[in-house]
Amino acid sequence: MKYKEPAPEPNPDLLFTDFQVRTTPFFEDVLVERFGSRISEEQRMLATPIPVENRISYLKQTTATNGVITSGQLARELDVSSVWAVQAAEWIGLVADNYDVADYAVEYPAIALPLLAEEKQWREQYQTLDEHISANTVAAVLGTSKGWARSTAQALAITTTAEVSPNNHPYRGYKKQDILKLRHVLLSVPLQGELKSSLALEKIIGKDHKSIERFCESRGIASETRRSNHNHRVARFYREDAVIKAIENSAAVDVEPIWDWVTVPMIAASIGRTVDWVAARVLPYQADAQLRRVGDGRLDVCFAPFIIDELRQQSEKLASYETAGTELALKGLARITGHSRAWVQRRLPYVGVEPKTMLDHHGVPQAYYPEETAVLLENVAITRHKIKDTPEVS
Repeated sequence: MKYKEPAPEPNPDLLFTDFQVRTTPFFEDVLVERFGSRISEEQRMLATPIPVENRISYLKQTTATNGVITSGQLARELDVSSVWAVQAAEWIGLVADNYDVADYAVEYPAIALPLLAEEKQWREQYQTLDEHISANTVAAVLGTSKGWARSTAQALAITTTAEVSPNNHPYRGYKKQDILKLRHVLLSVPLQGELKSSLALEKIIGKDHKSIERFCESRGIASETRRSNHNHRVARFYREDAVIKAIENSAAVDVEPIWDWVTVPMIAASIGRTVDWVAARVLPYQADAQLRRVGDGRLDVCFAPFIIDELRQQSEKLASYETAGTELALKGLARITGHSRAWVQRRLPYVGVEPKTMLDHHGVPQAYYPEETAVLLENVAITRHKIKDTPEVS
């Protein structure tokens, strides 16, 4: 099967002006926004055409791809013109197998039909979207998580505006055209291929997926951010052979029994916190952790007993903080005002409001401000003597 070779992968550490790439509809936007600045991985993806193999591999999971199909057949199957079929095929990177100038008959690999059908369906769906859409709608349309949509939008410096739904419910809306950028980045994420998620490894290995993730982290087994073969969800995936080999090697090693050392679940039970809470806070101690044999004979990552007292002190300190309610952290102020965090930070010294340390919904302490701070920020007078209101770069 023929397809256009993707552009060479540029070094993301280079300045944007230091390399040439095949352009995308968003190339100039990224160039203007990030000229002379280091770009994020998401911005690099936005400025680079989607590798056609990403689309093909995804559809190969459920679609027969043998044989060829002509532009005329594509037009009839999709109810479009032959010109549209040829242009759309070129747009997504397919190269014709044969081309008859006299009859304008172009042959493509059979995979062209589901590829163009998906592209046509997407364009039709896009036309039905409102001019401003919520994060929930973005996630539903793209078939990914709301968290991914929000974090990617932030990496692309996409801002939201205050909107009101037909039911008079306020929400933060993304511009309709911004979803095109998010979809481009989503399709640019490599597919998982033969890699396995921790949930899939749980079924293969017979160990809890969270334990597998902690084991891989402790053994330096890298995960890779990929897009699922079966849906568009972006997650961490692992190489099955590397994980299984590391587990087998660990089992063959003559290791000490646990003695008075403690595992993450043991620490959690001792201080009255969840396993996830403890797992997030033992990371600074990983260098001194040891693989030991616990009561049932299996191997687990263990920590010296002093860690219990240290994490208990952290837990008690956190318990003294109130949980945030209507108060807003820096991220919340940026979301409400529709500006970047840098914009908010430049103005906070001039609103006369002192922050208060409070807990977010994850139990993490942050600086929070009263809800009315958002209005005060908008009313701050911008002068050359007070705030240098430079173009935002995030």
